[in-house]
Amino acid sequence: MMNKKFTTYQEYSEATVNDMFSPEELEHAQKSIATWMANSYIENLGDGKFAVSPLPTKAQLAPINALLTKDFNQDGNLDLLVVGNNFGNSVFWGPMDALNGLVMLGDGKGGFNCLDYTRTGFLVPGDAKALVKLPLGDGKELFIASQNQDSLKVFELNNK
Repeated sequence: MMNKKFTTYQEYSEATVNDMFSPEELEHAQKSIATWMANSYIENLGDGKFAVSPLPTKAQLAPINALLTKDFNQDGNLDLLVVGNNFGNSVFWGPMDALNGLVMLGDGKGGFNCLDYTRTGFLVPGDAKALVKLPLGDGKELFIASQNQDSLKVFELNNK
């Protein structure tokens, strides 16, 4: 629809909402307001109650597209393995590519300590979209991250 109204990126970039849509279309449009934009986790408190909490600052550098939970450091607390980024943004914003994969160690109280890939070896710098855990027959596990229009990244947990 927009391709027919605007023949160049320049025209589209300068257009207002009123240039894009007719008064009739705007009259029936659903209007929403975003009030929470942080990468977060939701904790089930029981009895139908939940708490939403933002993840640490290092997890806010780009969109998170996938995560896995596991007690990686075997301390009894769930930890997070996350991937993200978004390379499909408009020319105006550019890619959101500051999340290169992250291991976050849980403290059991809702807090997380972020470990950089230089400490963990978990590096997924592309436009990562999915993350899966693949159990192997010998008790080991592989963690596989997909990257849009790029190769898969495969990791094996080393408990050292």
